[in-house]
Amino acid sequence: MQDLIIIKQLPQIEEHLKELSIEVEQKVENAKSLICTDENVKTIKEVRADLNKEFKEVEKQRKTVKEQVLAPYMQFEEVYKQYISDKYRSADNDL
Repeated sequence: MQDLIIIKQLPQIEEHLKELSIEVEQKVENAKSLICTDENVKTIKEVRADLNKEFKEVEKQRKTVKEQVLAPYMQFEEVYKQYISDKYRSADNDL
């Protein structure tokens, strides 16, 4: 059977995570080294909030990339389901 489904262009994702990783490691190690006392509990909470804020931003970007990469596949899957798999499944159920 001939190739009925062809990928014309694979997604190319440009990332700079290795560079960011060094900075993240330093921040995390610094945060982990803090000893919580009554005097610095507020500072520790601020450090934790900053780390969480940064992580949420990176996660938001990751999810955006995932949605963009998956969008063409989801469109293809709808067409595939409509024209191919639903028909085969219908025949299988009837038989």
